[in-house]
Amino acid sequence: MNPVILTPVYRYFEPEYLDSCEKIGVAKLRQRGSACIHEARDLLVYQAIQAGFDILLFIDSDIAFEPADVDKVLKMCDETKGVVVGTYCSKAPPHAPIGFVVKDGIYAGMGFTAIHKEALLKIILGLDLSPLLKVSESWPNTKCLRWFQYLQSNTFHM
Repeated sequence: MNPVILTPVYRYFEPEYLDSCEKIGVAKLRQRGSACIHEARDLLVYQAIQAGFDILLFIDSDIAFEPADVDKVLKMCDETKGVVVGTYCSKAPPHAPIGFVVKDGIYAGMGFTAIHKEALLKIILGLDLSPLLKVSESWPNTKCLRWFQYLQSNTFHM
């Protein structure tokens, strides 16, 4: 298992997030400076795959988490070679969990989500996203796979 924590952020990292990150020994890639979080996620995915990581754990820059939760999500992702979503709560009252069940499935935020490289490749190949490999709009001369941009406007099932 070769995991990495990926965190896109527009302006700054919350102290709770930074404190939590110091407690774990997992590689981290962060992308700052775009209000388009989906584009920052696209760039981070591309960088992580190019660097040889096999589990991509997205953690939002404004949540706190426990090392045991990271370990649990990474282990489940490694065992299933799939997508594992950890529950986290919104910062605003009433601090409800992020995620909901609807008629055709369960939806959750990306704020604490692990994606195994094998599942990511199934998504990319299954949806034929390879033509979406483009140069980033926010970071010139940088390639990214625009799969989050695609997912934002399309619904699919694995």
